[in-house]
Amino acid sequence: MSNLAIDIGNTRIKVAIFENDELISLVFFDADDMTGAERYISTLSVSQCILSTTQQDNQGFLDVLRQHVPTINFTSNTPLPINIGYGTPNTLGDDRKAAICGAVKLAGKRKILVITAGTCITYNYFNGKAFTGGGISPGLVMRYKAMNRFTGNLPLVENQEYDELVGTTTEKSMLSGVRKGITAEMDGLIQQYLLLDQDLQVFVCGGDTNFFETRLKSKIFARPNLVLHGLNFILQHNLK
Repeated sequence: MSNLAIDIGNTRIKVAIFENDELISLVFFDADDMTGAERYISTLSVSQCILSTTQQDNQGFLDVLRQHVPTINFTSNTPLPINIGYGTPNTLGDDRKAAICGAVKLAGKRKILVITAGTCITYNYFNGKAFTGGGISPGLVMRYKAMNRFTGNLPLVENQEYDELVGTTTEKSMLSGVRKGITAEMDGLIQQYLLLDQDLQVFVCGGDTNFFETRLKSKIFARPNLVLHGLNFILQHNLK
């Protein structure tokens, strides 16, 4: 049985095909290339689909999807295979829920920290029984954009290879501050979460996974496509 999991984020559309729990195909589209994604999906032979999106108006895309395959629109009302102990569940991001579900599918119901590294960085704690919360901070690209937008003289810097501690130009100083700072922040927060349980399993997922995987001192499991695995787990749960 083939499942289709679609994750529409701020910059990319990710279309994944699963055979049971195995990811067998993954295709990317730009977030504004809905037509290209629709054409591709129309060629697929799958049994059912789940759609997760950060975009407010997705009804047209959802209608097109449902012409090809039975589709669950992942919302705050979609039943989950885990318990949620978050104070404001209706505002909890779908990507955070899916990431935790993916980690539980891989690791079982133990204490887990899932870090999603994308437009924002989110810290998501599962205490072995329920998702209880975490933290949110700006991601790599957002930090560069914020320095440019909210100051009068700092340029807009593109993220690039630069691992020196001491930046010898303004641009290099911004690169050093963001790259070294964000890595130190993540390492430091992981250590604080480990105080909750030394056997905590830490996953990192999202578009900037590779950046952090090679720089963090903490032991982590890098799973860039964890959200898609979580969406497939949620789809399976709703088909039972």
